[in-house]
Amino acid sequence: MNFLSLLTVSVIPLFILSGCDIPPLPPPDQPAAMWESIQLDTVTGNVEEYMRLTLENVPGLKDEYAKAKTMLTPNFAAEFTAPVFVPTSYCIQNNPDDVKVVSVSFNNMWNQAEVVVHAKYGDDPWRNMWLFTVVISDGEEWLIDSIECTYLLDEDYQNLINNI
Repeated sequence: MNFLSLLTVSVIPLFILSGCDIPPLPPPDQPAAMWESIQLDTVTGNVEEYMRLTLENVPGLKDEYAKAKTMLTPNFAAEFTAPVFVPTSYCIQNNPDDVKVVSVSFNNMWNQAEVVVHAKYGDDPWRNMWLFTVVISDGEEWLIDSIECTYLLDEDYQNLINNI
């Protein structure tokens, strides 16, 4: 095989790969564990900031809502055209007294994470409330792609609602 053939064979896969969504990878000079910790902190921080902007503010604070919408993927953000997107996205009418991220898990390509969030209302126990799906964007930012209201699937919660 001559040099030109070898070069062609080596370069073609790069062109093919450049059109694909390549997951973020640690830079060669950064330990993988440190990079993974940064990804975990970034995803957790983004979800916490989104919740701070949307749950801690009274309806009508347009600046906070506008910033929160920038933390959503364009497709998910397009689903919400008014400040009412906040309770709609969380499937709630009353904000919890406290929330906390309890787990973050990444897929094997490191381009999607699932974030489980618990909430607490008054003296009630912490409850599994939401599953955020967070994806890496073309600009390599972590954006919220969906919020699943997992507590709606909880049998104890349904019994509580039905007995009110």
